[in-house]
Amino acid sequence: MLLEVATSSQWTFFTRVPIPLQIGCWIKLYYPKDTKFTFESITAQGIFKPAQGSQLSVENMELNPLDSPSPSIKFRGCNSYNGIGLEPYGRMLVSEFTTPG
Repeated sequence: MLLEVATSSQWTFFTRVPIPLQIGCWIKLYYPKDTKFTFESITAQGIFKPAQGSQLSVENMELNPLDSPSPSIKFRGCNSYNGIGLEPYGRMLVSEFTTPG
């Protein structure tokens, strides 16, 4: 019998920023080169939430697979008063990712 460890199918990123933020900021996130995920499956809240809805998509982010030190995504954040202020926070749920094994 072969036992196999289950692999995750979702990441959750949660952050609190120690500086006050106002409406309108840019967010840039780096991710490991060997990680593959579908951009259509990113649900965002707080400072990560897009101006319309709660889904980040290819249309509202800039993908840079050649960025250094690793690939990155950049998008406009801080679009609503929910999550900003003296203790800004944000949460992203990234589904359907795979890591080569």
